[in-house]
Amino acid sequence: MEFGRLDQFRKITEVKFRFSFRVISLFWPRKEFMPITYNGIGTHYYGKSNLEIRPGQCRSCNRHVQLQSYDTRLWFVIVFIPIIPLGRKRILDSCPSCRRHYVSDLHKWETARQLEVSGAMDKFQSSPTPENAIAVHQQMLGFHQVTEATQFEKTMLAQFPDSAKIYAYLGSAQDHIGRRDQAAESYKRALELRPDLPEARIGMARAHIREGRLDDARKLLDFLEKPGSAQLYSLEVLETLAYAYQNRSQHREALELFGRLLEEFPKLGEHPGFRKKVKESEKALKPERSILPKLGFSLKRILETSGRGGRPIASVRGLLMLGAVVALVILGFGISNEYIRHHRKIYLINGYDTPATVSIADAGEVKSFKGVREVVLPEGRFHAVISGPVQEEVNFEVRDEYFNRWFGDAQWVINVGGGALLQLTTATYSQNAGPVDISFRVGQTFEHFPNVTHVFKKLPESVPVSSGGSRTLVELEVFSGDATDVFAYLDKKKGVSAAFDLGEMWLRAHPDDEVMLATYASAAKSGKQMPRFDVFLSSGLTNRPVRIAWHRTYQNLRDRSSAHADLLNQYDELLRHEPTNSALLYLRGRIESDRPIARDYFTRSADADPRNPFPSYALGYDRMAAGDWKGAKPFLVHAAELNSHIFGNLLFVIRTALNEGPELEQEVRKKLARDPMDYVTQLELIDALAAEEKPDQALIAANKFIALCKSRYGASEDKLASAVNYHTYYAVGDFDKLKSASAKDTSPGGRMVQALALIEQGQPNEAAKVLPPEMDSDDEELLCLGLAITYHQSGDEASATRWRLRAVGVLERGNTDERQAALLLSRGAAPSRTDVEDVAVMPLLKSAIVTELAFEYPSSRPELMEFARQLNVQRDFPHYLIQRIAGKGPQ
Repeated sequence: MEFGRLDQFRKITEVKFRFSFRVISLFWPRKEFMPITYNGIGTHYYGKSNLEIRPGQCRSCNRHVQLQSYDTRLWFVIVFIPIIPLGRKRILDSCPSCRRHYVSDLHKWETARQLEVSGAMDKFQSSPTPENAIAVHQQMLGFHQVTEATQFEKTMLAQFPDSAKIYAYLGSAQDHIGRRDQAAESYKRALELRPDLPEARIGMARAHIREGRLDDARKLLDFLEKPGSAQLYSLEVLETLAYAYQNRSQHREALELFGRLLEEFPKLGEHPGFRKKVKESEKALKPERSILPKLGFSLKRILETSGRGGRPIASVRGLLMLGAVVALVILGFGISNEYIRHHRKIYLINGYDTPATVSIADAGEVKSFKGVREVVLPEGRFHAVISGPVQEEVNFEVRDEYFNRWFGDAQWVINVGGGALLQLTTATYSQNAGPVDISFRVGQTFEHFPNVTHVFKKLPESVPVSSGGSRTLVELEVFSGDATDVFAYLDKKKGVSAAFDLGEMWLRAHPDDEVMLATYASAAKSGKQMPRFDVFLSSGLTNRPVRIAWHRTYQNLRDRSSAHADLLNQYDELLRHEPTNSALLYLRGRIESDRPIARDYFTRSADADPRNPFPSYALGYDRMAAGDWKGAKPFLVHAAELNSHIFGNLLFVIRTALNEGPELEQEVRKKLARDPMDYVTQLELIDALAAEEKPDQALIAANKFIALCKSRYGASEDKLASAVNYHTYYAVGDFDKLKSASAKDTSPGGRMVQALALIEQGQPNEAAKVLPPEMDSDDEELLCLGLAITYHQSGDEASATRWRLRAVGVLERGNTDERQAALLLSRGAAPSRTDVEDVAVMPLLKSAIVTELAFEYPSSRPELMEFARQLNVQRDFPHYLIQRIAGKGPQ
């Protein structure tokens, strides 16, 4: 077979995950030669109407000719005289060279054309989208209605003048029917609208190739030269470009493209036609090494000789040589098996940020590595010592069966500390293949995988299989994304048990991963699996060093009024054994209800370990809760220097309160220039702009971020876009847009957003109606207090009392600090400034509590309103409600 296009190289039964855009005919009943007569007797076509001629390539002889389609009648003839009519036919793409064509019953053809074209047109008229317009045009071309399709193009362009997808499609369609000049113009316009559109770039590149502008074509196709591009696109055009370069004697460029094709399709190196083309360019350039792989040795010429008629037969000499070869092969297999037994590849994986060293007794040492390394060992038992991010020793065995050494795909892995998340992808290739199966492994230091065909190498997009057959390949790779994404995937696909298993194994290897810890805690709460989560947390309390995030989560779970005394005793006992442990001192102060005593614990914790950011955070938090923003800043500056990921946002709030908005804006813009997809920093930019009274710029920043997310991730980021919109509209105080944006969001979160917009607009009754039956506990007390305050404003004291009591109930079910806040709201007497300052809750929540107290105790209202104004900094609900009552925040 002469090598031509890449598509010719693949077998018909090859399974593909993706297919490229192309125009296809929709109704090809059967292929025929012209009717045949013998001695004037047989069948013959008479008549030719509705003639359509288009340039194209015959599907039988592959010649480029003028293909004809027309209506005719088939007759049975005698002496070429039509005697018996055999029916009206539609001839499709008749080739004037080889006479082959397609034929269909004319009535069936017309019926199918009417149904398909009119159906597509009806759908387009009821829903005029680019996709439906393209479907209409495809149907017209499929039924050879070239004139109608040309007319419809005007409708498409008039209705979608700025759709790059439409122009790219039309370029392909015009190319299909031989209108290459028009196709080039369409591709050019598509590129102007979307320079990154692959279909347009490929189509324009083909036009450049035909015009001899090869370098321009290559620039457009640079995305196809990137590794892995064959999984997304057809590389046929790269092959065409390579031949064009070769025909112009630009062999260096041709070889570069041939090499790229070989990287994506290694089997091409065995194709005679392809090898011939590569050798032609290599002969011209004379490189030191050929890019072609070596071919295996063939015994065919040795074993065969010519018999009568040139028929190949086996010779005596050949049979003797065959026997010798068989003996040598058996010996070679034995030697090969022994060689494999002594050279087994073991993969060392370090998934931590800290370099690791693995020392294997009697086999050597791999020092200070990250990522993946390979070592070669003989089969047997070994002892490995691991140091670096973890200290551990492991005994392991490398062993395989005799025949499996040749034909199996066994793999062995040492996963340092079990810290890397390994992903196994099993794909079955067949004509009716199902979805791939994905599983994950983590937490085991030594792993044996009996059947992995692709180790740290991507599975192919497609593989050749026999008709009706199948082939299964397995890929092993290190998952490089966020482990919480895997947790969510397993929760959705395989149930909470599989997700919790992964979460627990991951956290044992990465106990400082606070995001995974929070994800597991949230899933356990929503899935009513708190007893299991409690047992897991308890198992890690004695680990050293103390994992503060682990203990904080454990305390949050246990810090309820009924268990508070036991919790205090538990941490008093831990401190009795380690009285100077900075982490334990901080954790003990965190659950202390007496604020002076809590501050003392935090101070002792900071003195015990200046590198521990948590006591500085706690002391700064204490000052924030008292409205002392200047006093809080030094503590949070120190905490953020030690861990900006956790404490940077609190420092941002403090600096906002101290009117550092312009400086903050410049800083966050620099951060976004480095990482435009940083969601937290993007929200900080919006808040900084809102604090500077720049609502238009805040909305522009939000829209830019949403557009960037959708361009990268598509519709999967709709929830993120909604969250950014909600936050921005509230931050700039546009409650009409906030209410409109959340009107169709029927999720609990969307209904809560709708409610807070109504509260801010002074409509508490309407807000109470749209609230979901079960609210997020993190926001419930704020919404209850917001409703109570709004009812106070409207004079409905009974409703205000009802919502205040509900807020008290939520706070009473919370931690130590929240229970103290509940006491403020239910004590029955006006609190002093010191009483209010000593309740360590977030300023946003405290500002709502203090505002509610001001309505409860009018005699203390001026002082309480002043304190609420001082605390009211964050641009989150109920910021504007409190601002309207108490005035603007700290100046």
